[in-house]
Amino acid sequence: MTPHEQSIAFVRAARGASRTLPEIADAAGLTLDQAREVLARGVQAKRLRVNDSDRQNIIIEVIS
Repeated sequence: MTPHEQSIAFVRAARGASRTLPEIADAAGLTLDQAREVLARGVQAKRLRVNDSDRQNIIIEVIS
C-alpha cells in the first residue's frame, strides 16, 4: 500500500468516529507504525488533530 493509499484508509477509518490510534490502524488495515506516520503527516498538514483532553482516551479527529 502506498503512503497515499494509507492516508486514505486512515482518514476513512477515523472520520465520523471517536477512535484511538490503535483502533484506527486496525480498522484501516495498517500497522501501528504506518498509522503513526500518517498521523504525523496529517497533523503537519493540519488535516488531523489529536484530542488529548482525556489522557486515558486520546482520540484522533479529522479536520474538515
